[in-house]
Amino acid sequence: MISGKQLLPLLVGGALGVAGWMHGLGRGGAPGGDTVEGLENLLRIARDENAMLEKENGSLRSLAQGGGEVAVPQEMLNRIERDYGMKFISSPVIHQVATEELGHRIEAAIESRVGPQGMDDRQEAYRWLGWLGKEDRLLEMWVAVKSVGARGWFDEVTGEAWVTDKFDSENVPDQAAMLRLLVRVLLHQHFPPPTAYPGDDAAWAREALHAGVASGAETRFYAANARASGFVPMNDQGAAARLLLALPEFLQGVTMFSAVEGKG
Repeated sequence: MISGKQLLPLLVGGALGVAGWMHGLGRGGAPGGDTVEGLENLLRIARDENAMLEKENGSLRSLAQGGGEVAVPQEMLNRIERDYGMKFISSPVIHQVATEELGHRIEAAIESRVGPQGMDDRQEAYRWLGWLGKEDRLLEMWVAVKSVGARGWFDEVTGEAWVTDKFDSENVPDQAAMLRLLVRVLLHQHFPPPTAYPGDDAAWAREALHAGVASGAETRFYAANARASGFVPMNDQGAAARLLLALPEFLQGVTMFSAVEGKG
């Protein structure tokens, strides 16, 4: 697997290549640009692709300059494999990223999953359906749902797990978050998503099922620690709870779907 440090120069080179191609288009050297409409369409596609490269480049730059990886206890891996009767196909890696950078990574992952215009198209459709207000910004709210108050995040596109720089391996809630992420990695390795994006319904159903199974493992971990110590400090989820209540009802339902319907 190519590491973040190896991908960084590749993406920088890709961005430069796209920029050079755009410059060539501006000089009239575009193949297939026989009409003004065709040229404008090629330029729009190039701008969208370049914007995505810039976002991914910024995220990988943060990874290359700091954060690194978090050590995964072997006993935790053994416990997961024993509980689920499956072996990790490859050794799981949990990356660490600055808290303020997590949202950028999530945004880049969402856009790479649904395409440059995917979230804009969904926002327009949901507005017509009355699910979003005029001032609601779907992508911003979606990123906030996944990042505000989060100790970790699982990337559905790459199958990689991330924790923030606030992660503390001695803290029980952080240990539980690591366990949940590792279960997601295991499920992703054995039941990967289709190569082509299957559509929101199928993708959300799969994500809810995997998230529900992982949440069940997290709950059992908390229960085991409670029995052993008699007390488990709880995470402060006040900010996340306030954000959830402020969202449109449609997004509240989608956000809570994995907890309500995805338990395994």
